[in-house]
Amino acid sequence: MIKMLRRRSSKGMNPTMVGIIGVFQILWVYYGLLIASRPVIAWNTIGVLINVFTVVAYRRLARREREAD
Repeated sequence: MIKMLRRRSSKGMNPTMVGIIGVFQILWVYYGLLIASRPVIAWNTIGVLINVFTVVAYRRLARREREAD
């Protein structure tokens, strides 16, 4: 994500993989809720937020690249 933002380019980024990782992190948050583990909930919530930010940044950069072509 940091590399993508520094380059201001979406090239080399696979949003499908980020989406898959995000789904699994959401499942981990659910698991953390089931076992009432605050660290599992907290760290995976942070991971979900980072993934959401990555997908939003990818979409914006990809849109800008399409408009520039």
